Amino acid sequence: MSMGCLYAIVRFAPYAETGEFANVGIVLYVPQTKFFDFKLAPARFKRVSQFFEDIESKLFSATKIHIEQELERIKRHSANVAEDEIVDLFKEMTRKRESILRFGEIRSALLKTNPNEYIETLYDRFIGREFVTKEYREVIMVRAIRQTLRTKGMPSYTEGKLHNELIEATFPLVNKDCEPKIIKPLSFQQTSSTKIIEHGELWHWKIKRLIKAGSLKNDNVFLPFEEPKGNNSQLKKAYQEVIKEFSSIHVQVSDFNETQKLIDFATRDIGPEKFKLI
Repeated sequence: MSMGCLYAIVRFAPYAETGEFANVGIVLYVPQTKFFDFKLAPARFKRVSQFFEDIESKLFSATKIHIEQELERIKRHSANVAEDEIVDLFKEMTRKRESILRFGEIRSALLKTNPNEYIETLYDRFIGREFVTKEYREVIMVRAIRQTLRTKGMPSYTEGKLHNELIEATFPLVNKDCEPKIIKPLSFQQTSSTKIIEHGELWHWKIKRLIKAGSLKNDNVFLPFEEPKGNNSQLKKAYQEVIKEFSSIHVQVSDFNETQKLIDFATRDIGPEKFKLI
């Protein structure tokens, strides 16, 4: 028999000023059966350490202990109170507040399976294995580049748009102190050679069009690449093909770990007055 349920995603947000967060858990309530349970990420959770590279490693672990104790208390309490009381408690628990661990909006779903199995399904979808995508890896790469530039006191590179009368493209790292300069990291961790080439061609087309229209100069483009992991020859061959295509439009391609090349590009043609002492 199908039943309605309510659930919310637990989020770790250590920086109140930016509002950035990582999904770290699921809470679920089934009003009809008074079922309440949750699943939180392990204390040593790689997503947290990757997403927030400069926080104290024990912060999430300590914060998790506190919320786990509170959720266990609610779980024990839920079997002995009226349905509407638990619904109100669920709403109060998940209301918007400024704290390191907070909850997303309450969502409803039709439960067609065991609630414990559904928690696992939700956890996999929002926290577990399905999260690791090339798009997210590129977010991590952008954060690492920003941190490198910041620690070196370099001129600001922020998200920005470049356009002409036909197309518009958003880049994560743009500096417009002089002529527009862009840094766009690309990760090639896709599982097939076709997907690697498609990912490269998408950005090759955008950048080529902006250069052709005069909105961007080719020597003002820096592309840190992350090559495919492992020894799959087809993936490696596709990756080399992508590099060849970008080289044909004379933009600078570099391995993501070659930090000095990044610094040289970021500081080129920019006077000392743009640097910040830190």
